[in-house]
Amino acid sequence: MRRPQSENAVAVKPLWSHLFAAPNSNKTRLAQSFRAEKVTCPSSSGPACRGRRSRRDRLFIGFRQGLLHATTYVIDIVALGDAAFMTPGCESSWTMQSVLESTAVPKVVFDIRSQSNALFTLFGVRLGNIHEIQLMEVACRPTSRVYVSGLVKCVWTCPGLDDADKQHWVSRKAHYRELCNPAYGGDDALLERRPIEPAVVNMCATNIESLPILWDTYKAQNGGLSMKRILTATRERIAASQASDYKTQGKHMTFAPPSLQVRRASFGRYR
Repeated sequence: MRRPQSENAVAVKPLWSHLFAAPNSNKTRLAQSFRAEKVTCPSSSGPACRGRRSRRDRLFIGFRQGLLHATTYVIDIVALGDAAFMTPGCESSWTMQSVLESTAVPKVVFDIRSQSNALFTLFGVRLGNIHEIQLMEVACRPTSRVYVSGLVKCVWTCPGLDDADKQHWVSRKAHYRELCNPAYGGDDALLERRPIEPAVVNMCATNIESLPILWDTYKAQNGGLSMKRILTATRERIAASQASDYKTQGKHMTFAPPSLQVRRASFGRYR
């Protein structure tokens, strides 16, 4: 794998992403993202993926940098395979893998566990400098830190969003989720279909666009020492997800890390 000449050569603004289904793409778009010096972040294995084949068939990368009017980029890993991670940019030696593994480039995600497991198992990617919004939300709570929250609950309870924006986002999220759920008349094979439908593209963008405001809100509520604890818990999450016997489904996925469940008043704003 080609490594960048210097990690300091790339902007370290955080990149927002949620690992979920994303649209078809090509090498040209991949090259454009690195020529623009955009940091990247994983985005996606489909719901209820079981086995190496089904997970590879549903794996995509989606990323964006910036808050308002930012472009969301998507890369179809099914079409590109290993080239998605090994191809350097036109004006940079950075590859997707080197960005994902870099400790100098922050990647902002929501619940990295299944995504980390897929990226490591299928492509040998060891994620670095991950900012876990799901764990940031746990650390913000005054009480009841035993269980983690889903993305919809985090958006719905976020004080940084007004009620109209919350309702609009939750409605779109529910609509796109139902497209893949047979119980609502949807098709669970939608994520594997080519060409990928525009609704799937919008589904990916909807997940990603909620992350900047969540990150800003939770970061403001967590002090520096709390953030260090969150980053440590995130690294432990990633390490656990790389175990050969790791299970991406089960009751264990509902619990917050023990280190974030304990009340430690001495840790700044961590309550």
